[in-house]
Amino acid sequence: MTILIDHLNVDRSEDPGYWYLWALDFKNTFLFLYNHEMNLLQNKPKINPDQLPPPPGHISIQTLYFTAIELYLKAFLLAQKDLTVAELASNKWSHQLIKLRKRCSDIDGDFENKELKWVIDALNKLFKKDWHLLKYPPARSPLNKNETKTKYNQTTPGLYGREIMAPPLEFLDNKVKSLVWVED
Repeated sequence: MTILIDHLNVDRSEDPGYWYLWALDFKNTFLFLYNHEMNLLQNKPKINPDQLPPPPGHISIQTLYFTAIELYLKAFLLAQKDLTVAELASNKWSHQLIKLRKRCSDIDGDFENKELKWVIDALNKLFKKDWHLLKYPPARSPLNKNETKTKYNQTTPGLYGREIMAPPLEFLDNKVKSLVWVED
């Protein structure tokens, strides 16, 4: 297979194939780290954690997952010539998975995929509502008498099973790949 990109002397930012390569890289990195994390969790009773480096955190893994989905959606919209890179980089579309998925579904009804919708809703809830509590330490101590004790509880979400997290990535990969790859 050959990707449809002129790799030399070209601004590739407008090329959906280039965006696909980025999405593929984030997807593969996510799957590698996810499998590593799951193996550590499954083998926990057999492993002495003091002999291992710390496993990647759930937030790091979910950030890769979020980014892979976002890049796939944007690559699809670029391949369909629906939006430009400048539009996709604007606040209206940047990190807006729900809006991006809906725009894709306006073009192709397959994007009404229930697994994809569910995963995007779950990620949106995490990254839009709780991200500031996960990314930054609280400005005030959680024990400050003027604050409620639950306001600054920082919890990291668990990872969902592979049967939930992998299908949306495969769906997106198949949709975008068919637009940017050709058989040799």
